Order: sequence, then C-alpha cells, then structure tokens
Amino acid sequence: MLVSVLAIVDIGSNSVKILVAKMQQGVLEEVHIDSETTSLARGLPQTGQLSQESIAATLDVMKRFRKDLDRLQVQNIKIVGTAALREASNPDSLTKAIENILGSPVSIISGEEEARLSLRGALTARPDMSHEQDCSFADLGGASTEIGFLHPQLEIVSTSLGALKTHNLLEIGGEPTPDKKWQEAKDFISSILEKEVPKSLKNEIQNKKTFIAVGGTIVMANKAMGNKEFKDNCFHFQKNELETFADKLRKIPDFERAQIPDLSKDRADILPFGMMVLTECMKFFEQEKGISTVRGLRHGLALTLLDPA
Repeated sequence: MLVSVLAIVDIGSNSVKILVAKMQQGVLEEVHIDSETTSLARGLPQTGQLSQESIAATLDVMKRFRKDLDRLQVQNIKIVGTAALREASNPDSLTKAIENILGSPVSIISGEEEARLSLRGALTARPDMSHEQDCSFADLGGASTEIGFLHPQLEIVSTSLGALKTHNLLEIGGEPTPDKKWQEAKDFISSILEKEVPKSLKNEIQNKKTFIAVGGTIVMANKAMGNKEFKDNCFHFQKNELETFADKLRKIPDFERAQIPDLSKDRADILPFGMMVLTECMKFFEQEKGISTVRGLRHGLALTLLDPA
C-alpha cells in the first residue's frame, strides 16, 4: 500500500538520521531532514558491544525525532539499522527502546541491502547532464562503506571500512595525528579495499565519469572548504583539495578543528579519517573528482516505498 508521506529513520554507526518525504509530481520532496552524531559504533571493534553512553545518546535523539514526527503529524515510519547493529552482540536493548519511542519496529538490514538503497538515493544527486550508466558511488559510514554502480548491471559491495572504525582501531586521541599513524590509517584502508573489492567492480568504476560520495562528513567538509552547492547539500569537489584539507585538519587538535566554521565538534575527531576513506577509495578507483551528498539510504528507501516502480 502506497502512502503519501512517510518518515525514514536511519540508525547509523556514527549518526542517526531522519527524512520525512513525499512524492510530488513524480519527484521525491524533502519535508523534513535532520541528523545527529551519537557515535554508536565507538568502541565496538574492541568490545563487540554498543556502549551504554552511545545507546543513551541515540535514545535522546529518538525522543527529539518523536516530537518532530508529532509536530508534522507523520504516522508512517520506517526504521532501519545498519553496520553497528549488525555487528554488535547487544542490539536488542536499543532496538526495543527505539520501537517504544517511535512506535515502529527496527529492521536491521544487510550490507548489500544498505548499498542497494544508498545507490538509489545517491543517483538523485547526479547533475542533470549525467546519465545513470556513467555513475558510481560510495556511501561512507562510521563502520562500513558501500560501493557500487547500477549499469551495465547492478554490482555492489559492502566493505568493512568506516571513519569511526578506522579512528577506533588506530586508537587515535584528540591530539594531532602523527605522520606514522596517518600513514598506518592509509595503509589499513588500502588493504581493506584490495581484500574486499572485486576486480570486476574496480575495473568498471575506473571507467565511470561521475563518482558520487554519500555521507554527512564529506558534505560538512565541502561546506568548510567553501565549495558551492549545485543542489541541496550536493557539492562538486576535487580529490587533491580534499586530501590537502584532511592533512591540514589532522595536524591540529580536535578542539581547534571544532572552531572552523561549518565543522561540528561532534565530528571533529573522525572528520579527517572520513575524508581519508573517501580519498583512498578515489585513488583505488582512479577518480580525480566527485560529488558529495547526503542523499543515500534514507532517500533510496523513501523512493522504494513511495515509488516502487
């Protein structure tokens, strides 16, 4: 059964997000969009569990989302959980509490399903002159990165790369990141790409003209760099400029990063590593420029439910 307006809530590894959307003359229209960092996957590689602190932070945001949904009078709600809930040994306490707050069950989706939905959402960010067959995408999360394309046939991989995961595994604190640690992070990302990305997917993406990067971290970086939007929260960027900015940020402590306009303090610690995941992916796929957007899983799921054809 089709609904005219619905809300998508995405319980991600680094942030939780909401999209309230409707179809307007065949186009997905954002009624309300919001996100907040709760670092749900922080400490997960070491403990295998969601921390009580991150659970509490996530539930606080769910209560705020509930107020927004009541204000907007939205009753159709779809909630999905991704890598952190897939990997944690204790997701039930969180998912049950979210269900009590929002009144809908939480579906923990596979990496492949996450990638498929993210790809559909990402394609809405492409410029008007860019065709779907020319596009590839990478959806950069806190604990996983989904990569793929739609043409000549759907091919997607969900990798274990993530900005928060890389930051956690290397045990990097709030101080400037030394050269050795920075290189270790690059080597780690490169090794994951070599191990987890099929050669057929790599070869196809190398020939794509338009590379779309999905994620709030990269959008934030583009805003801080002064790049201009060509659509809502969509930016053109150059890989070398992003590398230079990431290298600048990693040389200053977190509290100084948080003072830079358009950079939020809750992403200051992992921001350089999110940028690194992206630029190392672009090196791997021989892409020199890209598009950054927040149009990913939420938009793809909204399209699937509102416009299944």
